[in-house]
Amino acid sequence: MQRHQIVLVAASLILPACRAGRTVEYSVAVDPAFTADQVDAIAVAMDDWKTSVHELRVTMTIARCDSPSPQQVCIRPVHAPPDPVDDVVGTTRPGVSDSATVWIYVDRIQASGSDVRALTEQTAAHELGHAMGLKHAGTGTLMATYVPQQAQAVTAADVAQFWSVGGN
Repeated sequence: MQRHQIVLVAASLILPACRAGRTVEYSVAVDPAFTADQVDAIAVAMDDWKTSVHELRVTMTIARCDSPSPQQVCIRPVHAPPDPVDDVVGTTRPGVSDSATVWIYVDRIQASGSDVRALTEQTAAHELGHAMGLKHAGTGTLMATYVPQQAQAVTAADVAQFWSVGGN
């Protein structure tokens, strides 16, 4: 195990003691234009974060959301054809008061040749990380910059970054 991985694992074990009794809450509005399978994949992504960060409380509703309120994340589908120059499958725009809007490029995911459900879950989890204040991180983490470098689920390093940015 490399030194930086040891530090991140140690931090993920020590930090819970520093956060005793503190919860972080978000509401997530998932656009009704998503298919049932896409909504299920987004719900699995949220559950991954809640399982990994026990102090995180996330409630989900199916509702159109154009302007997120404080501590709210709006998740919307984007229908854009694949573009060899721009292979982005998700993007997040932070709002005010720890809010954000997440766009998931459903057509690009469909055309990727990957397992659509798995890539939708991974993309949703990655973008939820950005919505909660996380930045791109190293290879092997969910928050890695490029999909092929990303873990498919939240890692100890992602949890450590969550708390290092204050668990917005």
